[in-house]
Amino acid sequence: MNIQTKHNPQTNIVRVFVDEKNHFGSPLGIVVDEKMQIDGKHRQQIATTLNYSETVFINDIQSGSITVFSPQQECPFSMYAAMGAAWFINTKLKCQISQLVSKDQTIAVFLKEGTMWVRSKLSILPPWNFVEYQTVSEIESFKESEFLQKEHVMAWAWADKQKEIIRARTFANDWGIPEDEANGSGAMRLAAKLKKNVTVIHGKGSIICAKSIDQNHGEVGGRCYSL
Repeated sequence: MNIQTKHNPQTNIVRVFVDEKNHFGSPLGIVVDEKMQIDGKHRQQIATTLNYSETVFINDIQSGSITVFSPQQECPFSMYAAMGAAWFINTKLKCQISQLVSKDQTIAVFLKEGTMWVRSKLSILPPWNFVEYQTVSEIESFKESEFLQKEHVMAWAWADKQKEIIRARTFANDWGIPEDEANGSGAMRLAAKLKKNVTVIHGKGSIICAKSIDQNHGEVGGRCYSL
């Protein structure tokens, strides 16, 4: 799906971390700008107008060069933005890439059985404050307003510890995201913290898979859907 904004008429919308019925997931704006015709100021205006957690600008399809903007500022890296961009390039632009480059960081990507995977260093991920709760019902009963004064929190609880299934929600009003439907970087950091491979049911029903690879690297996977 393409939507028109004030500054660019071709913004593609992809939902990242959808469930098996292509429901839920976090919307991502994707703009192909290989000729770099949109300067940084206008890129920021597009991201602010869309008001998604992030908007990705594809600078070069073949090399996988991207630039990421939140509604507030340019970001060095975003896990769900990288996943959505990699999926879009591989499936919609029909260019099979194995990596993305964001702010001089190289991120490995691969598509396997319909799931897009991203592997990266943990050090390039944004920091998250994790708060563990005892029950899923606690996570699901939170109101967004309860977290407006807190700094980028991922609230989580075990839904099934034996099967390594987690229920989580993310609140980052200090980053311009009162509640994030799907938090890939947080899921990867949580998997690393727990030293487990987990499935995270996030937000209203988004599905995030995260793997702890070693003390420095992790992987996150999910399904994407183009609106």
